[in-house]
Amino acid sequence: MIDPTLTKEYADKIYKSYKQVVDDLVSWRNINGKTQKIFIDVITDDGLELEVRGNYNWSGKKNYSFTLLYKKCINIRRWDAVIGHVDECSKSIMKGPHKHYYCPGFGDACSYETNDIRVGDVNGALMDFLLECNISMEGAKYQQTV
Repeated sequence: MIDPTLTKEYADKIYKSYKQVVDDLVSWRNINGKTQKIFIDVITDDGLELEVRGNYNWSGKKNYSFTLLYKKCINIRRWDAVIGHVDECSKSIMKGPHKHYYCPGFGDACSYETNDIRVGDVNGALMDFLLECNISMEGAKYQQTV
């Protein structure tokens, strides 16, 4: 989704700002026997409410992704490992894990390849993503998925 009032500078500020998990327990929800989802409420020091969502499909290739959302619908940062995605800003093809970032006019269609999120360990990858987004789990318990 594109928000015409959201600038790249403000999106980057949200991404870099210190955030704290609001929930006491962070756990995955089984959706259909093949997919689990996680919803984590977070808040910035200045009171901005955000959400982290994760999707984990453990059938087949065990794909998963994580997203930091503004207004529960605008992707500020998203990580996934889908190969073949075309970055709308540079027109390059993603050949491995990559991150999407908010860019006015493109939403989160701009991306870059990265290897700083664990592949093959969804629980560790979630912790990597939270750390990268400057989100603290202090005070919250995490119930790992299988």
